[in-house]
Amino acid sequence: MTLKELCKSRHLTVKKLANICDMPYSTMNDITNGKRDILDLPLRTCLKITYALGISLDQLIASDPLEELRSKGFNVYVKNHNYFFIPDDPETEPIRICKVNQLNTYFLEDMIRSKQLEMARRKEAEKAWTQITS
Repeated sequence: MTLKELCKSRHLTVKKLANICDMPYSTMNDITNGKRDILDLPLRTCLKITYALGISLDQLIASDPLEELRSKGFNVYVKNHNYFFIPDDPETEPIRICKVNQLNTYFLEDMIRSKQLEMARRKEAEKAWTQITS
């Protein structure tokens, strides 16, 4: 259940939740819309949210839309309102996948798999080119 769904189930608007947690609406809106990674929030903020919603920290972390992807082994995070993916290859820089928005969250796994396939094909092409030119 996402943070927005948790709010709805408790008949709370994001604005009310922000007031209860004593934080700016814009910050709470970013958190509930997935524009801020729950794992990057200060513990104090997380505790305010869990207390206001009557949930555990585990439930809060599970409400993060990226948590499902992380549980599948994808190393993803949010930075500057963008989704990033860290490939298994330690020499490869993190890859920007797309802007954060509600629709993109649903297709993020497909977009990551597409980037992985693109990277694998690029490596194969580079390897073939190296063999041809050697």
